[in-house]
Amino acid sequence: MSYIEDNLRPGEVIVFFEKPENFKYSKKTLVLFVILVAFLFFISPDTAWFIGIILCISVFYTFFNEAHDEFAVTNRRIVIKDKVSTSEFLLEKIEGCDLIGQTVTLKGAGGTKIYVQKILDYKGFKDAVYDAIEMLKYPDEFSRWAQSRQKELNNEANLELVKNQEHKKINK
Repeated sequence: MSYIEDNLRPGEVIVFFEKPENFKYSKKTLVLFVILVAFLFFISPDTAWFIGIILCISVFYTFFNEAHDEFAVTNRRIVIKDKVSTSEFLLEKIEGCDLIGQTVTLKGAGGTKIYVQKILDYKGFKDAVYDAIEMLKYPDEFSRWAQSRQKELNNEANLELVKNQEHKKINK
């Protein structure tokens, strides 16, 4: 369970959820550093050891620094949790949503802008914000959607449970 799933309010349903896999951020960095260390090892082994230590520190820093990030859009609010804090924004106060590169900009009431970064599925996040805002306008359609979404989540959970059980049987 994630922090956001544990802190849902009664009647609140998750429309979009993402907990980035941290290694996706550091995979390219790791490959580039390994190539660099291998290249430098042939030129100067002393430098290669130094760069190797820097590589380990940067990969571990990236992994542990972003291990706590979670992003969610529910039928009532947007929740952004990072290592230090949790921010919540009511959907009624969101006036628009822009996509600039891989940064989602939420426009709030009164001209407030919130920049959301580090989302892997930034287009899905933006679409979920607009879908959730539409759900506020048409609550009857939302209740039908929520029931079908709950069935999907139950099916996914059941499939995951079956996979885990099969994996345990294979390993015995």
